Amino acid sequence: MQTPTASVFPEGKLKLREKIAYGFGDLASVLYWQTFMLYFTYFYTDVFIIPLGAASFMFLISRVWDGINDPLMG
Repeated sequence: MQTPTASVFPEGKLKLREKIAYGFGDLASVLYWQTFMLYFTYFYTDVFIIPLGAASFMFLISRVWDGINDPLMG
């Protein structure tokens, strides 16, 4: 049996520049999906004529559901 000589994970913390680079990597995806979320608010309240409170509650329930299910599913 061999003993490991070096760790796979680097030692130390990430630099600020690296943290910003990771953030920019996800920025395009977030902007794309936020466009749909903003449109959904308009669509539900003005086209479907759902009250704003009901639409907000629907979004809240979906976020709570995600917050519970995401850690359970991995």
